[in-house]
Order: sequence, then C-alpha cells, then structure tokens
Amino acid sequence: FFTINHSQIHPHKPPSIYYLGPFGITFTSPTTMKVVLCVAVALFGCSWAQRLQAQSYPNPNEIPIVKYVNENNYDGSYSYSYETGNGISVSETGQLKNPGQKDLEAQTAQGSFSYTAPDGTPITVTWYADETGFHAEGAHLPTP
Repeated sequence: FFTINHSQIHPHKPPSIYYLGPFGITFTSPTTMKVVLCVAVALFGCSWAQRLQAQSYPNPNEIPIVKYVNENNYDGSYSYSYETGNGISVSETGQLKNPGQKDLEAQTAQGSFSYTAPDGTPITVTWYADETGFHAEGAHLPTP
C-alpha cells in the first residue's frame, strides 16, 4: 500500500492523501482500508469453508457401535467396553493397586479385544498391564 495525491485520481476534488488498496480501490484512511480488507477476507473464508463442507460425502462403509459401556469410579477404578456392527469387541478394566501407599501405588489394567482378520481368522488378544509392564496373549502371537 502506498499514498498518492488524490488530485491525480480525482481531479475535481481537493488534493488530500488517500490510500490505494488492492484492485485500484482508494480509501480515505488506513482504518477504512483495514476494515474493508478484513470483511473481504472473512467473506472469502466463509465461502471457502462452505465449498469444502459441500465436498464432504457420508462414508458408505461406516460401522455402527452396537454396544458401549463406560464407568469411571472415584477410587480410580474404571471399566469400559464396546462392540461394533462388524464384530469388533473391546473391553478393559483398571484399578489403583495399593492406594494410599505412596511408593507402592500402581495403576493396573486388564482387558481383551477381538476382531476377524482379513483372511477370516478370528483374532482375540487378552492382556494386562501393571508395574511389570504390558503383557499380551493370543493364539496368533508368537511365544518365546
């Protein structure tokens, strides 16, 4: 942006300072120019957002949640599980071990999940996690 003598643009008006904005538009003050530009940017942003939103399509492969349970207790224990319409199931419970014993407290959790592999094989994993780490078992997992 730069200033020019207004008489160069509008010879019938007295000379004064005007601000030349984008596309050759003149403004009487920098504040007016900023307001107009902000409104233009906002309108452009809204139209762009509507365009992007109009291009979104619903997913025909959406899998419904057929069961969902989530319980959180004040003592730090919890339990949640869910099942989907395509046979996936997940469950987990957890609790605080040795509550109130500062050096011995540990969060523990155990659970399982099941699904069907692409080749049709049912997969189930049971697991637990405690102060010794994460431990998982499943018929498809290698054992040491």
